[in-house]
Amino acid sequence: MELQGHIRNGVVVFDGDPTLPEGVAVTVTIPETAAPVVPLPVTRIVREPGKLPYVTGGVPGAIHLTNGRIYEIFEEEEIEALKRIGSVPS
Repeated sequence: MELQGHIRNGVVVFDGDPTLPEGVAVTVTIPETAAPVVPLPVTRIVREPGKLPYVTGGVPGAIHLTNGRIYEIFEEEEIEALKRIGSVPS
C-alpha cells in the first residue's frame, strides 16, 4: 500500500484520512522532488455584533458570501441564541 501525505507540526498526516491499525509499522519515503506543502490559513466567517459577517483567511473566493448566505448566518445565530435561553426546542 502506498499513501500520500505531508508533515504538519512535525507529524506525518496522510491525505484522505486512511484508517490504519494502531501500532502498525510504516516506512516513510521522501521523493527527491518533494517540495514543502504550505498550509493555507483557515477560512472562516467572522460575525461581530452590529457588523455584517466577513471572511478571513483561506483562498479568496473560497466562501461565496451572498445576501442569502448572510441571512442564513443571522438565522443560525438567532436560533442558537434562542436555544440557549430555552425558547426553541432542540
